[in-house]
Amino acid sequence: MYDLLKSLGYYIEDKHKLVGYVKFYSMREAIYDFFDNTKTVADDTLLFYYSGHGRPTSEDNVCFTSSETDYNYAKKESILSSELTNLMHDSVSSKKVGILDCCYSGSAKINNKVDKGKAAAEKGRVALEKSAASLQQQNQQGEGKYLFASSQSTQESYGLLEEGYSLFTYYILQGLKPNRDSVDKYGCVTPFTLGTYVDKTFRNFPPSKRPEQKPVLKIDASGDVILAKYPDLSHLANNDDIAEVLKDENVLKRSNMFMNGVKEKMDICFDHNAPYFVTNNDYPYVEGYKTIKQRGVYIRAITEITEDNLNYCKILEGMVDELRHLNKIKGGIAVSENQYMTATSSLLQKDIASTKKINPMSEAVYSNRSEVVIHNQYIFDTLWESATPACKRFKELGIDNKSN
Repeated sequence: MYDLLKSLGYYIEDKHKLVGYVKFYSMREAIYDFFDNTKTVADDTLLFYYSGHGRPTSEDNVCFTSSETDYNYAKKESILSSELTNLMHDSVSSKKVGILDCCYSGSAKINNKVDKGKAAAEKGRVALEKSAASLQQQNQQGEGKYLFASSQSTQESYGLLEEGYSLFTYYILQGLKPNRDSVDKYGCVTPFTLGTYVDKTFRNFPPSKRPEQKPVLKIDASGDVILAKYPDLSHLANNDDIAEVLKDENVLKRSNMFMNGVKEKMDICFDHNAPYFVTNNDYPYVEGYKTIKQRGVYIRAITEITEDNLNYCKILEGMVDELRHLNKIKGGIAVSENQYMTATSSLLQKDIASTKKINPMSEAVYSNRSEVVIHNQYIFDTLWESATPACKRFKELGIDNKSN
């Protein structure tokens, strides 16, 4: 990792390189100095890499241990993930990336705010509104915090060696090197493209060799950060890219084309009114979903399940593979392996009590640009992690999930 980062132009002070037997106070001093360094300026990209042992203390915290940490006193002799979160937050740098290769690393949070469901829903709402207004220019640097974790909060990371590295670190390294599978159309490695590359690589392992851990990317950012750049891998000449704002009848036409183009998976989220339209035979979605399922596509859906739309949500549950509930979700988003589509807030204002057939989406944004698809896939995944399984929500509303 050190040699690769140096070759990419990262400046690494000797006191920030800790390899081998590492004492706790040396590790603590190096980490604090790295994030709270007088030499750091706002435009600097800070990349922090930790490979070691993680020990959970609670659902939302994990100890990053040193070589001399006594596990009986892990909290006392380790850096807590909450400490790391605060250090990243307080740094003057506007671009901070953390890579954590240890057990339970998914417990580390990107911020320490409470009520993560509301925070995720608000972030998703803002992102959807921005996407509907305009598509972001991808050749501009973004800002914010990105956290790569080798496993989820309840998982151990397996030290399966690939050329002397753990699998997670090995594929992080492969993704940071010149690699057509980990760059965007501009030839840039970003947290989004790197996260997608590592996730797909793990998923594509044969079942007998697939590690029982799922890498995680957590984001609190706008735009994107360039980790490495390989102009020779740029593929800007792709004339098949589409980015368009659609209105009225063109929305349903593009919706049908979207569903026809889904090959492996479709992730969708929409507001509390949408289940009426999706489950109504007067609209193309019932047959569309059925056709998609017949092709073996896996469908995940998020909506707000209320007493008013409960019957429609019970039908919707049978149309998708997994259904989850999230309070006050706004707008709509659909992401496949290579497409993205979002509805504007006009969807929220339809009167579903009306007997007149209406267009449920009068305006939408569609794109098949890889960077747009990747960005919005992570928005969906953020919402998905904060959402409640439908069966649990049904019980909260006093409905037995086994009954009709």
